[in-house]
Amino acid sequence: MKNRLVHVVPLILISLTILLLAACGGGSPAATPTPTPSPMQMEIEAAIAQFEAQGIADYTMRVTYRKRGWNPQIMDLAVTDGQAAILEQNCIPERTCGLRPVEAADFTLDSIFTVVREQAALHEGIIEIAYHDAYGFPRIIATSVGAYEISNFQPVE
Repeated sequence: MKNRLVHVVPLILISLTILLLAACGGGSPAATPTPTPSPMQMEIEAAIAQFEAQGIADYTMRVTYRKRGWNPQIMDLAVTDGQAAILEQNCIPERTCGLRPVEAADFTLDSIFTVVREQAALHEGIIEIAYHDAYGFPRIIATSVGAYEISNFQPVE
């Protein structure tokens, strides 16, 4: 009898373990449904894809950045070989405003695309958006955290 129990107990434990794993999904993570992109997210992705399809890696542009509590910051940027540099920075009104310390890398098109994607994923994160006629990228973006206006965009050959 004792010999039988030695063989039966492990079989019962193995059977219980298999049943528990099956009931809990087998130990693999549950599949999370992929969220359906909103019409605005699809519009933004199409605009970014249109820009990226043109293969423009080096460019210059002016970015006017508005953030609550800041004077508007105006930056002329150059992006060459993936490196961004602020060529000139001003603010409005020039006589009384304060220049804010900013990182050029935060104002490249890639960085702005990241902000736009993040804000588009939020309910009411994007307040206004307009696209560049020739290149397709978002050129006016008003979000719940700040606003960007891109002008004087020039690809560098």
